[in-house]
Amino acid sequence: MSNYEPIQDEFQKLREDLTLLLLFLNSWDEEYKPMKIKFLRSWKGFDFGTLNTLSDNYLISDSKKSKSITFTEDGVIKAKKLLAVFKSYIENGNFSE
Repeated sequence: MSNYEPIQDEFQKLREDLTLLLLFLNSWDEEYKPMKIKFLRSWKGFDFGTLNTLSDNYLISDSKKSKSITFTEDGVIKAKKLLAVFKSYIENGNFSE
């Protein structure tokens, strides 16, 4: 194990969390009218490796044919928790411009 692996693991986790949060912040509500099912969608404009990891962790549903992703219930829950943490971080003055 190199000295960089723990740092790379931390950055990868941070990249996944921030990607999920940004997907959530740019999402919109959609409804599948025949079944009256509502869900959140977002455009895929992020690193495909990170999107694949989020999909593998069942936080998003990612069709290879679609230009957008759909959030799973767990993905919405985690994104809302990340948003709360980020907002708290900013409100407590831990974020400088």
